[in-house]
Amino acid sequence: STDHKDSKSTICKTISCILPTDLEVKRACQLTEFLLQPTVDSYYAVESLYNEPDQKPEEDGSLPVPNSLRCELLLALKTQWPFDPEFWDWKTLKRNCLALMG
Repeated sequence: STDHKDSKSTICKTISCILPTDLEVKRACQLTEFLLQPTVDSYYAVESLYNEPDQKPEEDGSLPVPNSLRCELLLALKTQWPFDPEFWDWKTLKRNCLALMG
């Protein structure tokens, strides 16, 4: 239902606000939002995040949440995806996203 998708989208936006410097989490949240509601705007948001340079994982404990929680969060988001783009380059992900928009 639309309400269910809106709730999931709101959760993704909230997570992105809680972890604004974690590019991997922001990408996962934005991709989840796109997959819930594939629009041109949400596609461009995914594209802009995937075109940012990858970050090195932070080892110094400066993350606002424990890494184990972060990993659980990423796994939970991935359960919403119809595919697993973990090892895809942007070109492959882009092709799959554009196919979803028709």
